[in-house]
Amino acid sequence: MKILMTLLATPLVWACATSAAWAQAPHPHRLTLERITADPPLAGRLPRQAEVSPGGQWVSFLRPSQADSEVLELWAQPAAGGEPRKLVAAADLLGGAAQQLSETEKMALERQRISQRGITGYQWCGQADSALLFPLSGDLYLVRLSAAGPQAQKLALPAGAPKLEPRCTPDGQRLAYVQDGNLFTLPLSPGAQPQQLTTDGSDTVSWG
Repeated sequence: MKILMTLLATPLVWACATSAAWAQAPHPHRLTLERITADPPLAGRLPRQAEVSPGGQWVSFLRPSQADSEVLELWAQPAAGGEPRKLVAAADLLGGAAQQLSETEKMALERQRISQRGITGYQWCGQADSALLFPLSGDLYLVRLSAAGPQAQKLALPAGAPKLEPRCTPDGQRLAYVQDGNLFTLPLSPGAQPQQLTTDGSDTVSWG
């Protein structure tokens, strides 16, 4: 009987000793609340909003910045294979200035369940696989792809309220956008000026 009790007690003693030692030992890989909320995210910097370009030459996507996973950058990778390349980042365009978002823009991002900053949306402009359009800090930008590399430019539009919901025409020759609730169009040619198509926009009525 004594031997049986000893045999039964031995695993229990060993388990208790092991548990005590585990509790006292350092655990460099223990998951803490601080690590869960820290940067980089546990899941990694995953791409999002991936799209194949109209001509099938590129796969474009948004990727969290290496410096801050809450800031998105615009990237692309050749569809036939090759290394992904960064096309443009918000920091490259804002020159160190803080990104500005109007209440309308904040609500639009909330409806899309987007909590990040930076370049949070984009679209291919035209069928030539050579230009992408995106809004940033109330302005509109085009990034053009060429053999010399991507070149981003801010479109010359009148200052004022943010330019919202930009859309390129299928041929890539013009774009439309909403400002102060009204609809505007702009030819994508040097020196072109925007044309206002509506005048009844307001704080409560918008053509967007």
